[in-house]
Amino acid sequence: MEKERFTKKQRAMQKLLYIARRHRRMFDGVRQSTGLGHSAHFLLMRLSHDGASPSQAELAAAMEISPAAVTVLLKKLEADGFVKRTVGETDSRLNRILLTEKGAAVVKTSHTAFMALDDAVLDGFSDKEIDDLCGFLDRMQENIEKDKNRKDTCQ
Repeated sequence: MEKERFTKKQRAMQKLLYIARRHRRMFDGVRQSTGLGHSAHFLLMRLSHDGASPSQAELAAAMEISPAAVTVLLKKLEADGFVKRTVGETDSRLNRILLTEKGAAVVKTSHTAFMALDDAVLDGFSDKEIDDLCGFLDRMQENIEKDKNRKDTCQ
C-alpha cells in the first residue's frame, strides 16, 4: 500500500485554510466597494462587535496588532470620516473610538453580506452539525491559545 501523501490532520488543516481563504476572497468584493483595506475594515467590524467605545489599547489587544498599527489605521479612518475619537470621561489621556454614520453604514452592509455568505457556505448543515463544528473550532482555538507563547511550533 502506497503511503498517503498527507496525514489526516494535514488534510483537515488544508481544507480549513482553503475554506478560510475562499471565504475571504468571496467577501473581498464587498470590502473593496468600501475603499477600505482588510485591516481597516476589520477594525470597523471590531468596533461594531464591542458594543462600547474601546480605547486604542483595547482595540490593539483585540485585533492582536501593535498599538502603533492601530494609531495609523485610526488616523486614516478618522480622516475619511468612518470613526471619531473622543476623550475619556475619567481620563483625558484615554481616547475612545466611535463609529460615525459613514462607518456604521459600512458595518451594516458588511454584516448583511457576511450573513448571506455564511448562509451559502453552511447551506445544508443542520443546527446540530453547526453546533458540532463550532465545538471543534473552539477546541482548535483553545489549542492555539495554549501554544500562543511558543515562537515556532514547526521545529
